[in-house]
Amino acid sequence: MIALYFLLSALIALAGIVPAETANKEVLEVGGAHGFSTFYGYYMLKAQALAGDYTDAIQNMKDYWGGMLDLGGLAVYLQYGRQISQLRLSGKTSTSTGRKTPHGSTS
Repeated sequence: MIALYFLLSALIALAGIVPAETANKEVLEVGGAHGFSTFYGYYMLKAQALAGDYTDAIQNMKDYWGGMLDLGGLAVYLQYGRQISQLRLSGKTSTSTGRKTPHGSTS
């Protein structure tokens, strides 16, 4: 549900219904990459760029898609989200330790 809220905020900014700066300040930059969706993240990044917030947009790319790469992802995780991101940051999920990875395999 959170991802939908972020997506809608991005889309209304891209459509020109609200200023991109407003959507970015009040919604998109608040949670960082935690509100991102795997496929709709493009629109969220585009809205951040339209607002001129390139620094946060780049950080969100590193946190979200970079997190997938850090976990050994060879493709996009469809269900990558806050829980997996928190596990990655806590060091409890790793592909180098033989523990279970988000895609169910062990290394």
